[in-house]
Amino acid sequence: MAQQITTKTIRNNKRTLRSRIKSALDVLRDQALSNQDNSYYNNVTIIEGQPLQVSRRFKDYAAEGYAGNVWAYRSARKIVDTASDIEWLVKRNVSGPEGGEQEDVEHTPLNDRWTHPNPSSQNQTQHDFIENILLDLLIGEGHAFIHRAAPLNELTILRPDLVKIIPGPRRSVRGYEYTVDEAKNIIEKYKAEEVLHINLIDPSNEFGGVSPAHAAARSIDLNNHARLWNDAKIQNTTGLSHVFLTGDVPFTENQMAQVKETIDDQYRGPSNAGKMAVVEANSIEPLSNTPKDMDWIGVMELSAIEITVAFGVPYVLLHPEGATYENLDHAKRQLFTETVFPLLDKLKDSFNKWLCPLYGADLELTFDKENVSALQEDVESKAAWVMQLATNRLILVNEAREMLGLETREDCDLWLEPSQLLATDVNAPLQGEVDASAVAAPAVPPLELTPPEPTQVLHMIGEIRKKMTKR
Repeated sequence: MAQQITTKTIRNNKRTLRSRIKSALDVLRDQALSNQDNSYYNNVTIIEGQPLQVSRRFKDYAAEGYAGNVWAYRSARKIVDTASDIEWLVKRNVSGPEGGEQEDVEHTPLNDRWTHPNPSSQNQTQHDFIENILLDLLIGEGHAFIHRAAPLNELTILRPDLVKIIPGPRRSVRGYEYTVDEAKNIIEKYKAEEVLHINLIDPSNEFGGVSPAHAAARSIDLNNHARLWNDAKIQNTTGLSHVFLTGDVPFTENQMAQVKETIDDQYRGPSNAGKMAVVEANSIEPLSNTPKDMDWIGVMELSAIEITVAFGVPYVLLHPEGATYENLDHAKRQLFTETVFPLLDKLKDSFNKWLCPLYGADLELTFDKENVSALQEDVESKAAWVMQLATNRLILVNEAREMLGLETREDCDLWLEPSQLLATDVNAPLQGEVDASAVAAPAVPPLELTPPEPTQVLHMIGEIRKKMTKR
């Protein structure tokens, strides 16, 4: 029996070893293929305990898709600068963890930590902290890693391309490895709970991410290549508008050398642009760009629009030529509601789950949406709409306060009358209803007016005519 168990165990171990070797070879093959074809999407084979590099092209994206492209740079900066100016708040749940009533708190350890994420880094502000996280998400492959150092919970942002995820059983995370010094190959290992991993989810890989720069990579490359092509063409052009050429008789070598020397000395360069070179010839040919040569302008514009679409920034905000006030105003609101707020909501939920419980179960982070100047018009429109509902007896005053984000009051369970905006009791009859129990109001007697005499009317008309004649 012992011999059978030993043989079975050896057989299982061989099978396990064979599968692990096969998986490792698959990883090496995928890495080799991804390095050869320079693909935008890399296949990742997840092996338990095998370090997983998730952001191999971070430097390329940062160099070409951020610093090297004006549209990607301005799109990312527009999002980051807009989001970094929004005020963050710490709130306490007054009615318990499951309650909805909250109050603002200003003096807690959580406030201090969020205001100064890393006291060891004196130059880093809260603005820098949020800006760094958002740039890591927008550039590269959509990852941001934040390390929490005990016992003070100092927060440090880890560079995504230097982080390796250590997968655990059932596609969980066992830990992280961070290369502190690439030259000396110094690596620090962190537990899973010590690192917050925020990513723009990749449906094909639970450890991966897809950033806007990743999605717009082809458009960014196309825009960069078009720009380089045009730059090279400008540098290589003579700057002439026309040149006379010989007809059927070709130039001799001496004539060609003379023409080149004349063009180089007298016509090359931006100061001579538009001049006409005159040589011994009997025909004229234009040297300006043809419509086909100008296709790069269309390519540049189309690729720029695709880049801004990928980042979620309205094109009119980055290229406001010909825009109206209404277009710009709508675009600003769209940037907040469709791009900035979803990103900040992702940060808020992540930190509320990972950081806030260390300071108390009743505390949470949030950001102020109400005081955003670009959305004030929407708030005023909502207030006018709610007021209209209240004055037409469709909602109570307390219901109107709830819709406007205000606290309810005991003395506001009232209707508002539409005519004079007078508060009445909830059980009071509607306007026009007949209350049988009410005492009938005393009737007001009509006024008795005596009509004027005809002679008086004629006298009044005569006086008016005299005044009109004098004028």
